[in-house]
Amino acid sequence: MSRIRLAWESLRRRQGHYSQEPEAALFHGLRIRLTLWYCGVRGAALVLFSVALYLGAQYFLFTPIETDASMHAHAHVAQWLTFSPDRACSSFPTDRSGPFPPSLRFTPEIVACFDQNGTLLQNADTASLPSAFLSNSLVKTALQTGQPEFDIVDVGGTVGHIYRYALAVPNPTGSGYAGVVLIGESIQMEENQLKLLLTLLLSVGGIALFGAGIGGLFLANRALAPARLAWTNQQRFIADAAHELRTPLTLMRADAEVLLRGRERLDEEDAALLEDIVTEAHHMSAISSNLLTLARLNSGTIHRAHEVVSLTELAEKAVLRVQAMAEQAGITV
Repeated sequence: MSRIRLAWESLRRRQGHYSQEPEAALFHGLRIRLTLWYCGVRGAALVLFSVALYLGAQYFLFTPIETDASMHAHAHVAQWLTFSPDRACSSFPTDRSGPFPPSLRFTPEIVACFDQNGTLLQNADTASLPSAFLSNSLVKTALQTGQPEFDIVDVGGTVGHIYRYALAVPNPTGSGYAGVVLIGESIQMEENQLKLLLTLLLSVGGIALFGAGIGGLFLANRALAPARLAWTNQQRFIADAAHELRTPLTLMRADAEVLLRGRERLDEEDAALLEDIVTEAHHMSAISSNLLTLARLNSGTIHRAHEVVSLTELAEKAVLRVQAMAEQAGITV
């Protein structure tokens, strides 16, 4: 028995150690929810900002390359139609001779030409070009659609990713296409810049979310301070009101009980009314005691108490309490 008693006491101490007061549990849950909401709103704003910044940077980095490749391709097509495919399939000379637009930027590029069947036209430069760049899948698509086509391929090595732009050359006879000019420009530097930006956004975003959690916890504590004060004042008011009501209710019940001692001198109706007063005063005293107990329970100043009650007796007492009012209203309970 002693071992069972020791185990029981140990369990009670452990439960008391881990249990929280109602007030602490309530405000702890509110604090956690407010912090999570604050972090969620801040996280959503960071995600939207990061996505917008990343897409904007991607647009401003790749748009000039796409425009430049398109202008190069059209200039090479003009070379093809004006002179010959051999001249069109070589890099632009530095003296800018030929039908080049004044706004054309002379950036490093690689050029390859294909005939109307999608077969590579060999020249002195094609032997040194990467095989991934010379793939004719994009060329065949341009021949089929007749529209400019583009994609990105990884040629490996130090070159890395290349932006390819394929433009079909119209046949001078007016039917079909004479071939395709394929332009390639390295975008590895832009890819590295985007990767660096993404790394910075993830790092800064993580730090910002951590700071948002700390700040959200601080703001939640500040926001809950008035609520905690109001809760404390409410519990104090309930305890004070319940304590103040017990004395007059006790006196009222005592006076009614004194009058009932002389029941033989009272009319039957008066005696019944005095019994009702005693019953209601007792009931109100029980309510005030329960309010006081509830206030003390919420403040954690007393231990929990349990008791077994009879629902039949409670129902009978409730019927007796409302019997007089029910009879006056013509209601049978």
